[in-house]
Amino acid sequence: MVKIESGFNPDAAAGTTSASGLGQFINDTGRAYGLNNTNRFDVNASVKAVVKYFLANEKLAKKNKKPDVWVYKYHHDGPTRDYGGEALATGKFAKLADAYEKALEVGHALSVVDAAGAPIADATIKVEQNGKSAVMKTNEHGLLPTFMASPDFGPLTIYIQKASDDFKELGQLAIEKLNSAWTIVAPKERIPVKTHVHVDKPSGARRPRRRACTRSRKGRRCRASRAATARPIRNWRS
Repeated sequence: MVKIESGFNPDAAAGTTSASGLGQFINDTGRAYGLNNTNRFDVNASVKAVVKYFLANEKLAKKNKKPDVWVYKYHHDGPTRDYGGEALATGKFAKLADAYEKALEVGHALSVVDAAGAPIADATIKVEQNGKSAVMKTNEHGLLPTFMASPDFGPLTIYIQKASDDFKELGQLAIEKLNSAWTIVAPKERIPVKTHVHVDKPSGARRPRRRACTRSRKGRRCRASRAATARPIRNWRS
């Protein structure tokens, strides 16, 4: 709408009427939406006026059962007059509106799965880029809401919140365009588990007897031994 009215020039002014500023408001309409001689060329004031007028015209179009592009027709002509706004609304404005909607169909999709490939639902994920971050939750399919990120600001760093509430880094994603889709694996947290429990024996317990054999001139001779660490010697023939 602003592109058609002023070409995004906040200092634009019509030569034949009082229309001026981003939205090209005439004096009476501008006054109704907060504009006057001191701020009609101010960007912030003009943007607020355009938005308020847009919302009012949107309600008017619905009330009169007109197509949504008539918000521009009412902006250009007013609520009751006709200065050629309908042709602009259905032609030039409609094409720009379609292009704008397509421009909004960008964003990045990220799904989080475990090591087995199963989606991780209700996981708290932090996406960080260039020092700024956003925290989101995955849905029942392990998907985050579509989010915006520009390749001009470097890679994305992905974190997952652990049971301790700390965030663990899962990895970095290099982005090259304004829309993409990834799947990232979040391994399960490792939990230390005791695999063996050592039980001390009573101090008075007797160690098992075993036979220790020695070699003599008369042949093989064995005696009882209580050695705990010696390895048993295999029988051998003299």
